[in-house]
Amino acid sequence: YIGVLFDKSDNPATVESDKTHGFYSSSKQGFEYLQNLIKQSSTIKIINKDAENLQMELKLNYSNLKIKIGALYGNDITLKLFRKSFPVSDLLLLRYDDIWLSQLITIDERAMLLKHRKNFTTTFLGLLNRDRDLRIKFNAIINSECGENELNVIVNYLLDKYDSIFESIMIPNKKDKVAHLADIIQFLCACDS
Repeated sequence: YIGVLFDKSDNPATVESDKTHGFYSSSKQGFEYLQNLIKQSSTIKIINKDAENLQMELKLNYSNLKIKIGALYGNDITLKLFRKSFPVSDLLLLRYDDIWLSQLITIDERAMLLKHRKNFTTTFLGLLNRDRDLRIKFNAIINSECGENELNVIVNYLLDKYDSIFESIMIPNKKDKVAHLADIIQFLCACDS
């Protein structure tokens, strides 16, 4: 989704305010351009379309995978991102670097999972289910709101005890094992807190 957070008056954006201030026509033009590109594709088909709200559902011809794309406005963004409805202005209180880090990690980890059928996340979660000491350390990091000392303790514990199962082939380019493992733990800590 493309998110339009605020209108010109710094209020949560809406389709109506976009139309009032003259921006909707360019959004609609972009939507129609994308729609025309998809219609020319031999592998993607539009199965549902809401032109008024600038949203489409697509299907790949060679798979059961469905893809939803579109524009979201104002408070609808928080509902999609967090599955909770709260004012989009509250996003300003969040740490954007955490959101960005989470997205980057998710992309990298998904690629590794598709390529190797495992990744640092699945490896860590598997260990978490069977290593009591690791679970205690992970609970401590959650309680500390991902404190640096607790993060270092858990990373060192994993590298001392399980270094060989966090295989180098599962590390994204230009990252080292310690940094990637720390990022994964921070990401999972944020999910559990």
